[in-house]
Formats: sequence, C-alpha cells, structure tokens
Amino acid sequence: MASRIKKFAALGASRQKLLARIWLLLAWARLRLLRKGLSHFTAGLTLHRTTPAVAPVLGDQLAQAIELGRLVSIAARYTPWQSRCLTQVLVLQQLLEQRQIPGHFSLGVRRGSGAAEESFNAHAWLQCGNTIVNGAVVDDTYTTLSVFSWGLRESSQRSLHALSAQRSAHPP
Repeated sequence: MASRIKKFAALGASRQKLLARIWLLLAWARLRLLRKGLSHFTAGLTLHRTTPAVAPVLGDQLAQAIELGRLVSIAARYTPWQSRCLTQVLVLQQLLEQRQIPGHFSLGVRRGSGAAEESFNAHAWLQCGNTIVNGAVVDDTYTTLSVFSWGLRESSQRSLHALSAQRSAHPP
C-alpha cells in the first residue's frame, strides 16, 4: 500500500488530478452503463458493421492517446468495483473526443473453451490509427460485432464510408 502511495505522489499534481478524474469517470460510466445501457454512450457516434478505414492521427495525438489509455488501465485496477474493458473503453473514448483525437472502438466476441457448453467471451478495445490504446487483443480470434467511431470530419467520414463499401464489394 505504501509503495502505491509513493508512486501516486511521484506522478506530479497534473497527473494525479487526471488519474483522480479518470477514476471518477470509471464510476460514472459503470453506473450509466448499468442504468442506461450502451446506447447512452454511442448515441453521437458513427456505427460501422466492419472495421472502418483508419482515421489519420497525428504523432502527438497518438502519444497522448497511448498515455491516456495507460492511465485509464491503471485507474481501473484500483476501483473497488469491476472496471472491465467496456467501461475503460467508454471512459477513454470520452477523454479522446474531448481532446479532438479521432479513433474507434470495437465490440467483439469469441468462442470460449467451455467444458460442457459452448461459452462466449466478449471484449471491447479502442484504437487510434492502427494502434490499440486500450483493451489489447492478443490474437485475432475475436469476431467484431460493431465498431463505433468519432472525431472524423464529415468529408473524412464520407471517404471512410465509400472505402468501407468498396471493401465490402471487393473482399481481398
């Protein structure tokens, strides 16, 4: 416990404040998710049925997204409630959107190796550009169900929709 306090104290005031804010956002997101459901969070986002073309992300934006993803993961480890991948992704998406950093998050499932019955494992992960910044996917065994994006200019969104349609029409 003392080492955790020392690590927190070593972060500096601005990081401490941000980490505390993230911790509170995790609580808020979990409560909202339980009461209102996922649609409350995705109302203003663009839904894709497949992974969209990657939105351009500047180098400093990517570094900031990676750092925020790391802080969300750290804060989630210290909540007295479960802050699993979906809650973390929803909080990180909010933080990135506030900073005008584009990205998308995916919801997927994979078949588990249940003994008697078949089981499913759900997972959420968030990407900026080609980089997963929260909810690392170890393997490609997840089947993507939905993808939600934000932060794209209207012209970029039209281009992404056209590219997605082109991909669907001409699979590799």
